[in-house]
Amino acid sequence: MTRYTARGELEELGYAGDVIDGRTYDDGGRLISETLGNGQTVTRTYATNENLVAAISNAAVGNYSYTWEARLRRRPIREEPGEAAVVEQPNKLTETISSALSGYGFTVPNGGYDDEDRPVAWNRDDTNLDQVWDLSPVGDWDEFTQNTVVQTRVHGLTHELLEIDSVPLAYDPRGHLTTSANGQTYTWDADGAILFPGADVLGGTGAVREPGSDLVPGRTERVSNTFHPPRPRPTWHVI
Repeated sequence: MTRYTARGELEELGYAGDVIDGRTYDDGGRLISETLGNGQTVTRTYATNENLVAAISNAAVGNYSYTWEARLRRRPIREEPGEAAVVEQPNKLTETISSALSGYGFTVPNGGYDDEDRPVAWNRDDTNLDQVWDLSPVGDWDEFTQNTVVQTRVHGLTHELLEIDSVPLAYDPRGHLTTSANGQTYTWDADGAILFPGADVLGGTGAVREPGSDLVPGRTERVSNTFHPPRPRPTWHVI
C-alpha cells in the first residue's frame, strides 16, 4: 500500500496491511517527520530559507545537527563561454552527534576546503582523529597528516602511488600492487583475482580464490582472514 499527497509526495508506505512509514512535509515540500512501523519518529529541521538539513532527531538514536557555509557557490556547468551558471550546495562545516556516538561528529576547520571545494582538513569531535590532505591539482595525495604524523607520497603519471615516506611500492605489468610500503606482498591470477595477500604470519594464509569458484559478479565478499597479530584483518575481493 502506497499513498501520496495531492502534491505527489510519498505520504504512507505500507506492508502486509500495516503502515511502515508515514511522512509529513512542510509548505515547501521538505520532509519534516517520519513515523516508522516500530513506533519510532524521526524529525527533520532545515537551515533558514534553505533546503539544507539542520538537524535529524530520533529519541532512541539521538540528534544529528549540521552547519553549512553561509555563501552560495555559483559556477558554470562547464568552463565554456555561454554556459549557464548553477548554484551549488554550500560545504558542510560541522556535524554534531548526541548520545552514544557523540564523539564521532566532526568539524572542518577554517580553510578546510580548497578553492576547488575539495576537503583538505577534518577534525573529529573526540580529538582522537585529525586529518589534513595536501592535494595536487589533479587530486593526488602529495602529503597526508593524521594526528600530527606526516606522510609524504609520490605518484606516477597515471596517478598510481609510487612511494610512501620514500618507501617504494611495486606493481606487475597489469598495474596490480605486488609489494606495499609496509612489505606485504600480493600475487594475482590471470583473471586479476588476488591469490596471496600479505605475509604468511601464522602459517595460516593461503589462496583466497579457488579456480572455478562461484563468486557472484558485482558482489563484495570476504573470502578469507589474514591474521596479523594481535587481531585478524579481513581480506576482501571485489569482483
